Amino acid sequence: MANYIDVISLSKHPIVMLGDLNLPKIDWLYLAAQNDGIHNLLLYQFVSNGFTQLVTDPTRADNILDIILTNESTIISKVSVCEPLSNSDHSQVQFCVNVISEYSVVDNTPLVKKQDTKLLTIASLIIIRF
Repeated sequence: MANYIDVISLSKHPIVMLGDLNLPKIDWLYLAAQNDGIHNLLLYQFVSNGFTQLVTDPTRADNILDIILTNESTIISKVSVCEPLSNSDHSQVQFCVNVISEYSVVDNTPLVKKQDTKLLTIASLIIIRF
């Protein structure tokens, strides 16, 4: 997975990775991890490639296992941890994706630049599951 992180971080587009990372020995607040060749390696790869983890509350017991990692934190907002869905042992993580459209048709004029923030589904989400 470490090599995969290196490869996708080369993209010139914003990247969002989310899912159940299942690495309880990473302290995302202090960016520290158990030195076991897995937790510390993946934390190093994420941080050194410019990713920020946005979930700040535990999602299972006292651990942040369900994460949102991105190299462009302004596209994600309103991150919250909510009650589990159905009989899941993990809490839900809810968030908004903010995308700024660059062009829009206005008054039958050809495409012009417009700063119009919209909530959209991002096409390049990468789901990680271990």
